[in-house]
Amino acid sequence: MDLAIETRGLEKVYEKKIHALKGVDLQVPKGVVFGLFGPNGAGKTTLLSILTGIILPTKGEAYVLGIDAIKESLRVRERVGVLPEGFGFYEHLSGLENLIYLAMLDGLSREEARERAEKILDEVGLCEKKNVKVKEYSRGMRQRLGVAQAVLKDPELILLDEPTQGIDPQGVAWFKNFVVNLRQKGKTILISTHLLQEVGTLCSHAAIIYRGKILTIGSFEEISKRIREESNISAVFIYPNAFMAENAYKALVESGFGEVRVEAEKLYIIGDPEKAESMLSEKGIGVPSRVNFPSDWHDIFVHYIFFRRGDME
Repeated sequence: MDLAIETRGLEKVYEKKIHALKGVDLQVPKGVVFGLFGPNGAGKTTLLSILTGIILPTKGEAYVLGIDAIKESLRVRERVGVLPEGFGFYEHLSGLENLIYLAMLDGLSREEARERAEKILDEVGLCEKKNVKVKEYSRGMRQRLGVAQAVLKDPELILLDEPTQGIDPQGVAWFKNFVVNLRQKGKTILISTHLLQEVGTLCSHAAIIYRGKILTIGSFEEISKRIREESNISAVFIYPNAFMAENAYKALVESGFGEVRVEAEKLYIIGDPEKAESMLSEKGIGVPSRVNFPSDWHDIFVHYIFFRRGDME
């Protein structure tokens, strides 16, 4: 397998013995959209910081596009685009001026930098706002500008840290389309996030990270097969919102149904789903949608973070 990213036994211990990464083995194939999924504080940002040479690991190896990311971080940064969480711009400059400046730092002439910056701003939907000072940008516009700087030098690999946090549904829809277009151009994209329901559908491969450990890694099909072999969840009932799912959960518990779990708008049925549906029907509660488990990356995340977490600590 041709890998864009590979780490071996990666560890990071901060002061006061905070163990941020614990023996991380990560493999990201080239040409895929890869999800690095985990709750806040799981080690996602630390891992990305090591891959881009911002910080050094305490132990282990890391390779990006075949380059040793620890010993040759400058070479890595030449070929990788990054959107760090909370990326900042020069507030008194326009979006266009910021990108021209960054492109010139990468060695382009002013004319080349302007041409490249204007092209990217058009691609991210900021062409009409290119001459507006960044201090007047909304959160969504800033995120688009952040994505623009990440792809400014046409990198082979793009690392995006919490790219949809704080932006509205329209911005999320735009982001999804933009990533699909990048994937069609043959780029490798790693999306680090805890917001799986917003970007999970983009990813063909992923890793679940929790407290510095990789709990599982692979394609959706590979991980789903492993989960089905070990899980006793028989079906997932999906409701329009978390409130309705909670009501259905309470109704099953009160009716004496076996084990059932609720997470957001989903009920995870352990036992006979037909019996569960019948019991809910008796209470006047329907089942809008019933799917097999796991049905998406969110189910996989829930399985490892909420259902199996205690087994893996």
